[in-house]
Amino acid sequence: MPSIDINISEIKVADDPNSTLIIPNIVCGLGIIMYDPKTKIGGGMHAVLPKCRSASDPSPGKYIDK
Repeated sequence: MPSIDINISEIKVADDPNSTLIIPNIVCGLGIIMYDPKTKIGGGMHAVLPKCRSASDPSPGKYIDK
């Protein structure tokens, strides 16, 4: 069973029903894992800051409001 690590500021999606989404080192911030049983697609993110102050920030997964 393949595992997919979600690190700080990352957003990842998996469409393989045999894969496992993991947030390995969540010490601070917010980790969210979601799964849609109808489409068999899962996703997750590890956000660490509440609000983005720049629309051009290259890491949308870093913020809760993105």
